[in-house]
Order: sequence, then C-alpha cells, then structure tokens
Amino acid sequence: MIYRLSVVFLFCSISLNVLSAQIFTYDQPLLIESGVKIKSAHTFVGAKDVDGEWKFRDGTVVNEGEYYGWIIEYSAVGPTMKFKQTVQSPGKTQWDMPTLGNTEWDLSDGTHYEVTDDDRGIAIHHVEDNEGLIGFRWLLVPEDPRGKELITIEFEDGQVKKFDFELRG
Repeated sequence: MIYRLSVVFLFCSISLNVLSAQIFTYDQPLLIESGVKIKSAHTFVGAKDVDGEWKFRDGTVVNEGEYYGWIIEYSAVGPTMKFKQTVQSPGKTQWDMPTLGNTEWDLSDGTHYEVTDDDRGIAIHHVEDNEGLIGFRWLLVPEDPRGKELITIEFEDGQVKKFDFELRG
C-alpha cells in the first residue's frame, strides 16, 4: 500500500526582535510493506546413504526412494505466513494422509488438504509461523506415477512460485 505522508516543517528565525515563520510542506510517498518478498527459492533431492547419513543435492530429477522438495527464503510482515501448495502429479496418485479414501481433511496445526476429483493433484493450505523460511518435501514411492510433476506455491498476496520435477523409476 502506498500512503501519502505530509510533514510540516516550521522554521523560525529571529531578526531585530521580529519573529518570522516559514512553513514548508514535504509530500513523499511512504511505502508500507505488505505481502511477501522472495529472497531465494531452491529445489532439493535427497536420500540416506549406506551409512544412514542424509545426502541432498540441488536438482529436480528424482529416483524411487528419494525425497524431493523446495525451500523458499522470504521476508514478510505479520506473525504468520499463509500460502497454498498445489501438486499436479503426472498420473493418478494415492494421497494417503491421514486416512485412505478421504478427499479433504484438516490437521491440528491448521493445515488443510484437498485432493482433486481425478486424484492427480492435491492442494495444501498452510499457515506457518513467519520465520523467513518455508519448505516441504515429498517421497517418491514405487506406487507413484512417473513423469513431470509441477508444484506451485501461491502466497496470500497472489505471488506464485513454480517448481518442476522429473519423477523417474
């Protein structure tokens, strides 16, 4: 939002016992920060190695058994960050949280899930503490379809960030 800030400066001078005053008005747009400023956005893919240590790499090509996801660093005002994550899978997917067969549910933290009618997508409405960093991860399991997957993050102020992944066998 842009608000106009008018400031009145009063300058006084005393000269030969005469007080004179001049009034100056300064009009300047004042930017009130609203919305989200995305500082950086990254994808990652990872899995545990033979020693049980997590190994992550940048990228978007995902193999079976690997976790994949995104991280966004941002700045915003307010105590919470609201955004919607939409996942469009390359095929019909079993979104099995928290109970099989549900197409819509809520978690105790305020997160709301909605599965599309064709079972190819899910929308997750998040409310997170405003800490400057958000992210999410998924796991590619044998039952998941292979191909291109699109993850879209839509912020409350309308900004959109998209991530493409290639799910392979």
